[in-house]
Amino acid sequence: MNWEMIGAVGELLGAVVVVGSIVYLASQVRHNTAVARSDVGRELAASYNDWTFGMATDERLPALWVMNVYERISLQLLLQNHLEREPDRALKQRP
Repeated sequence: MNWEMIGAVGELLGAVVVVGSIVYLASQVRHNTAVARSDVGRELAASYNDWTFGMATDERLPALWVMNVYERISLQLLLQNHLEREPDRALKQRP
């Protein structure tokens, strides 16, 4: 074997190692993404459980929540009504 052939074999082995490392990196990224999605789902479930537990154990919390929902709906309707009556004025007040 001459030096050119040894160099070519080295380059080939280097290319194989690079491709192998890219494949390994892709599998690690895929695994990390799955773990992150799982963590997000777990956190959402825990937050929902805390919220429902609070609604079930506190007498005032459901009433406050319902009042908040009705206030938001009434504010949205009020804003919508205002924009329907004076659309040009609302647009002119924007900076």
